[in-house]
Amino acid sequence: FNATSQDKLSLFSSYDGITFTSLASETYQPPKGLLRDPSILHAADGFYYIAYTTGWDGQTFGVARSRDLKTWEHLSDVTIALPGLTNVWAPEWFRDSDGSVSIVVSLSTGGTKGPFAAYALKATDATLTHFGPPQVMRGLENNHIDTFPVKIGPIKDNNRYVVITKNETDKTLELATAPNLTGPWTIEKTGNWAGWGDWIEGPALVPLQDGGWRIYFDDYKTKHYWYSDSSDGLKTWTPRKELGGVSGAVRHFTVIKEATKVVEAATAPKARPAKISWDRRSLMIDDKRVMIWSGEFHPFRLPSPSLWRDVLQKMKATGYNAVTFYFDWGYHSAAPDAYDFSGVRNMERAIQMAEDEGLYVIIRPGPYVNAELTMGGFPGWLARQKSLARSDAPDYLAAVDEWQTQIDAIVARHQITDGGGKVIAYQIENELGDTSDSRKRYMEHLADKVRADGITVPLFHNSAGRLPNWTPPTSTASFAVPGPTDLYAFDGYPGGGCNGTTEIGKPNMVPNWGLYGDTTPDAKGLVKAGALASPNTPGFAAEIGGGWFDFWGSQGT
Repeated sequence: FNATSQDKLSLFSSYDGITFTSLASETYQPPKGLLRDPSILHAADGFYYIAYTTGWDGQTFGVARSRDLKTWEHLSDVTIALPGLTNVWAPEWFRDSDGSVSIVVSLSTGGTKGPFAAYALKATDATLTHFGPPQVMRGLENNHIDTFPVKIGPIKDNNRYVVITKNETDKTLELATAPNLTGPWTIEKTGNWAGWGDWIEGPALVPLQDGGWRIYFDDYKTKHYWYSDSSDGLKTWTPRKELGGVSGAVRHFTVIKEATKVVEAATAPKARPAKISWDRRSLMIDDKRVMIWSGEFHPFRLPSPSLWRDVLQKMKATGYNAVTFYFDWGYHSAAPDAYDFSGVRNMERAIQMAEDEGLYVIIRPGPYVNAELTMGGFPGWLARQKSLARSDAPDYLAAVDEWQTQIDAIVARHQITDGGGKVIAYQIENELGDTSDSRKRYMEHLADKVRADGITVPLFHNSAGRLPNWTPPTSTASFAVPGPTDLYAFDGYPGGGCNGTTEIGKPNMVPNWGLYGDTTPDAKGLVKAGALASPNTPGFAAEIGGGWFDFWGSQGT
């Protein structure tokens, strides 16, 4: 569950088990109660099941299921029959080698201060909503919570059951073994035996391809998430390392290992893919001409998701058929390799709302957006780099790759070109006026990265003041500066601006920026023709304004 919420489920995926990206943002909220400590199981019936904590106090845990990891169905809040029970925490699925499924859960009859004990409940049918009576896991009764079981074998002593469990008294993770799930359990490792420290919880063990094991755990006091590996049967462990992408943004979770093709099949878009093409007059979607009229909306400027739909509906009622979203890198990243897309930062929710309203979506994710933001949307930590931003400097590109990996995972599953949604175009940079070799390599890097991340819609760059920069390579304009784009876009603000606190600025004259514009060079020898910088692609004003922003004390534009 997200650190900003206790009642919403988010899912993340990773190809290496180290850097995780969003798979579904805040995709399920139970009908009542909390959703903490979710555990996930891919069952024999093809459904994915989650079990979760429903409250700080109570006698239940929740169960929900999904086929596509996005749309979840609440099945039951399972009541545990144990005399005097006051608390049910951290249910964990466990599938034994015979295929039977159990829930391992932390129970207390003494309130939140415990002592807690580990119990096992065996599922009695395939619905995974009916369970036998709770069986104490003998040996794990001395205030143990967050008990995560696995079965390892054969080793020297054949199969054995192993748990990593939190000692709630000294706040460390312990290792215990047993011949059966219900015990008797022998605690073999205590204290800081693996070098992980204390005040940690929420362990999850996953087998690695080479026969080793990886553990994930939540450092909840300092708000970090760590992983550590073992290659000798859980005896010794590598120094802990911070988990990529989600550390600081998530709390107690479970990880399962799945084949890529299985996850891709489950999450495949259900709609028919659409083809995007164009000529000099407009985009065409499935060979049907579509004139795009888009308004700009910045969710980070309205940090109240409950109001977003109202804005989008008003845009559509005004006559727009599309919305353009800027995404603010710095708004999502407080530290390197740490990203938050929950709550007011849930950009997938904004995209989904636009799609629900029947609007096409244009994405402008940066890395640099300007948008009158601090540092143009760069995160504050990027200022510690000594290299030149918006260039091919290796450390800058590494930071950019990190951001694009995260945001592209969200955008990619909403593209009209694969049936996932209504995204029709993607901007790779904004108002980059320098076209030197370093910037060219930078732009190529951005385009290559976006395509590698699965973005298939047309790419564009917004050229400041109609400069003919970063046009598609196919442009026939003699004054064009080509780049790795499919469409050419430009901006202009003909409405004028504020000259001071008492004088309203005079409006500018609006020239013809379309098919019949003027290509005469200006006094500096620059051609600012607009659409004619790319005669074979549609005129695309990525920004056009009837005015400029007001400032304190101004009289308006």
